[in-house]
Amino acid sequence: MIFVREILRIPKQGIFRIVGVFDERAYLLDLKAPRTVIAEHSLPALALGVEKGRIEPLDGKEFNAPPNTACSEAQQTRADRHLAIVRSLIANGEQIFISSRRSRLVASAARENGICSKTVHSALYRYWRGGMTIYALMPRFETCGAPGKDKPAGGPRGRKPAEGIARAPALSAEMIKAFETCTNRYYKKSRHITLAETFRRALERLSTRCVLDEETGLPVTFVVDEDVRLPTERQFRHWYGKQNRAKSDAKARLGDAKFAMRSRARLSYAAQDNNLAGGRFIIDATKLDTNLVARHDRTAFLGTPVLYIVVDEFTALILGFWISLEEACWQSAAMAILGSVEDKVELCRRYGLVVEPWRWPVSGMAPMRYLFDRGEAKGDKASSFVEKSGLIVENTAPYRGDLKGVGEKRFDLINCAFRGEVPGSRDEDSGKRGEDDPRLESILNLDEVTQVVLACILYLNDRELKKFRRSRAMIADGVPPIASAMWDWCMRTGRVALQRFETAELAIALMPEGTGTITNQGIRFDGLFYTCERAETECWFEAVDAPGTLRKLKLSWHPWLVDAVYLHIPGEKEPLQAVLTPFSQAYAGFSFDELHASRRQGRIAEQGRRLDQVLNHAEFRNRVQFIVEGAAQERLSDLRPRDLKNARANKAAERTARRFEAKQELRERIGQHVSADRPLLGSNRQIDDLGEGEID
Repeated sequence: MIFVREILRIPKQGIFRIVGVFDERAYLLDLKAPRTVIAEHSLPALALGVEKGRIEPLDGKEFNAPPNTACSEAQQTRADRHLAIVRSLIANGEQIFISSRRSRLVASAARENGICSKTVHSALYRYWRGGMTIYALMPRFETCGAPGKDKPAGGPRGRKPAEGIARAPALSAEMIKAFETCTNRYYKKSRHITLAETFRRALERLSTRCVLDEETGLPVTFVVDEDVRLPTERQFRHWYGKQNRAKSDAKARLGDAKFAMRSRARLSYAAQDNNLAGGRFIIDATKLDTNLVARHDRTAFLGTPVLYIVVDEFTALILGFWISLEEACWQSAAMAILGSVEDKVELCRRYGLVVEPWRWPVSGMAPMRYLFDRGEAKGDKASSFVEKSGLIVENTAPYRGDLKGVGEKRFDLINCAFRGEVPGSRDEDSGKRGEDDPRLESILNLDEVTQVVLACILYLNDRELKKFRRSRAMIADGVPPIASAMWDWCMRTGRVALQRFETAELAIALMPEGTGTITNQGIRFDGLFYTCERAETECWFEAVDAPGTLRKLKLSWHPWLVDAVYLHIPGEKEPLQAVLTPFSQAYAGFSFDELHASRRQGRIAEQGRRLDQVLNHAEFRNRVQFIVEGAAQERLSDLRPRDLKNARANKAAERTARRFEAKQELRERIGQHVSADRPLLGSNRQIDDLGEGEID
């Protein structure tokens, strides 16, 4: 069968569209002809040619006008008008396909509608060629006017300026070259230079020159021509817009990483591979937008604390947090992770809040993986945590904060809640001229801010998130976009990927790992010695150098307290706690940072006393050398072997002589003491000067 609008390829003749069928006659439009060329063919012959394969039917995509649903009102009006004219012509039946009669019909339709015959001919040709639909008659305004091509300079350009203002000159080759040079040299290479500044530098290049004064050697800038006509900034921006270089310039100004982060296509979302609660927990830190004062002195300003939060990626539930004065570090992140596993009823009670277990039903559970942002989790501590816990730690790519957007948004919500309620909170205008300094309003200490953060987390977990993305199953079950409701739904339906973890077990895994050495003083780690009941019972510290004895042990330690370490015994799952020996008790209560600082201060003090110690040692050596040299001068010759035989007799004689000298010295001291005392009243006795008693 042959139908109207069908396109046929006839060998050795061309490609045609069937525009009309009457009885056994078919009228075909030559689609390759630049004007309307219609040929008459036998309909049975065409059908036979198609059946035999000599004539090939085509799909028509190359020639049919595509649907245009975004057309303007002017385009639609013109297309409707031309369609009405074409339909009135086609209503004449077979006459419109005969060339001589078609010309008279077109001329008549042109007179009736007040347009020229050429317009009607063009509309009829476009209608037949473009698929015989209204879209074929849709005007293509976007192709009019040679877009993207420079127009030859003619008369004055642009609208007439206000009276007294000179008309802008046409852009010359020199102006365009100055635009290109300054854009490439300044705007493209520095993100701090704006288009306005680039334009000013182009004007400087066009109108001024700089030379060095021969006498002073200083630069002198002068105007080349007082009558020079300069382009306007509007002309410069119009020229820049025509260059189609905004994307390449933005990439050069920002760098590939920042450009990709800000301007890339966003057809997916970060959590699209996670459809389970606990599939991934996001951990992130930020400076809280509120200022603190000291706990014991509210006039002592402290600044802003650091807040860590742990958020479930799938449900946006905040599971744990940690707020402190420490900077962002692994230990603070570990405390936030530990808080996510801790019993929330006990956690809230510790900060003075009473909640029911159903209000925050998260305890004793860890996810399949944690997501960090290439900070705390890049290093040996995170690797040790993975090895000991079996959990997965992931890091985002550089400059990809959007991969943990759920966590970033929780920070924004917490800070927004703080700004309206907590004195001393700052915003984006804080610090600008004319704005009050929020630091002067600070009244809360760290403990009170922690209570506020905890209350804010409970509020956000129950707050409706109108634009939060829910899964198809959530929508089908009517789960509201509330974090706690979505978490409860996941628990009820089994859509979870959580693992059971005890708080103590996870705490050991989060601690950094080290190696202790077994010595006869205890287990030495970082210069301190530890012991435990089992080690003393099994005599670990005896014969430590004997072959086959255990010399090294892996252990976990808490950076904030040196009092205990946890030993990992080979073949045993549970760690063994070891405490400081009496030898190291002087450092009890120290953190390892304080221990290192104390040792560092000791080394500094030792370095300051070094010269005194050198002097002290030099005095000792010089005094000994003086004594030895004096004794050597009194001895006439060296001892002979036969002189060593009488050592016992010589020693006894020397001892007797020295005893007698000591006795005499002692008697002299006693006699001097007695003579210095006042004599007794009524006594005429005198003391013998030789010390042999009283004289009668």
